[in-house]
Amino acid sequence: MARYLKHIYCECKFIETCISKIENWKFDASNYQELRLWMCIRSLLFSSKIILHLDISIEELDNIEKKPKKELNILEKQLLNLYCRHKEGLSRLKISEGFVTPDSIDFTNKAQLTACYLTCMDYETCKKYSNNYGIMIISPDNIKEFGAVLFDNGRAIQKGDHRSWKNMLKAVPCNTLALADNYICIDDSTIRDNLIEILDALLPEELNLDIPFQISIFTTLKTNNNRDDVDSRNCLKAIAKLIEKVRPNLYFKLAIFKCKHFHDRTLVTNNLYINCPGGFDLMKYGKSSKTTMLNIVYPYINNSTNWCSDAYSNFINDISYVYNKSTEFQSDYLTGFYVGDKRNRLFI
Repeated sequence: MARYLKHIYCECKFIETCISKIENWKFDASNYQELRLWMCIRSLLFSSKIILHLDISIEELDNIEKKPKKELNILEKQLLNLYCRHKEGLSRLKISEGFVTPDSIDFTNKAQLTACYLTCMDYETCKKYSNNYGIMIISPDNIKEFGAVLFDNGRAIQKGDHRSWKNMLKAVPCNTLALADNYICIDDSTIRDNLIEILDALLPEELNLDIPFQISIFTTLKTNNNRDDVDSRNCLKAIAKLIEKVRPNLYFKLAIFKCKHFHDRTLVTNNLYINCPGGFDLMKYGKSSKTTMLNIVYPYINNSTNWCSDAYSNFINDISYVYNKSTEFQSDYLTGFYVGDKRNRLFI
């Protein structure tokens, strides 16, 4: 299976701003975090783990390549470096063709809806499209708001701690979500106190109606009562009703995949990676039922936790395998089936 690669749509004007900011920076304690953010973004542009879309033509790049190096300006030097890496097979570059900005996204295009956008649009415009479409948009006007991408925002959890998913998780723009945990649907209380609390913490209040929020849950559907399995269709309906209660204005699609493929407990959105070795069935009666830890990381942009982008890619590859092998519901006593709306734009 081909490795998952994140799509990044970047305006050349943004690259020019980024490099100018780094090269002309005046150091002081108050703005060091912003410098780190610009440096993270510069590293992202040269990453082999992304597909980088630029608003420039091949002819323009060829003309830059023909110029004497001493005549190149700050932007042309960076574009030439990117172009050379691409020709050497060290990066994946998409030039001009198919370039989109947040205001021209094709709602049927999975890659565009799960991409990150680097633009020079103003603050209010970025906020508008980010909220409406559930996409990450970074601009010179809003970059200071992204300080959290620099770190793992997780925490250590002690058994018996008074915790809630609402306090531990922070909403980040997103339009799709996939969660793998064998025990997240084990009974009604686990669904209510954990799964729904997690979704309540992460889901947007609403999105553009042309973009249904897609939720995929990968689990065994085992219960701890006298039956071996729950009725998967009833479980789907019950979860959908609870989501409707906490997000009455959100148009969403939900699917449950019955499988035994996953050992680790992981949740991803189009912009976030969350891992909880102790499981997402962690909370009971407002307390942690075990000692564990939580990783909450922004993949690709973050360059202080280098493992995260690979972990994100590996997880999407794994769920894509299960997704492609799953058939529509036939019997609760089988594995490898799904109920609900199977589509999820992460699995491309």
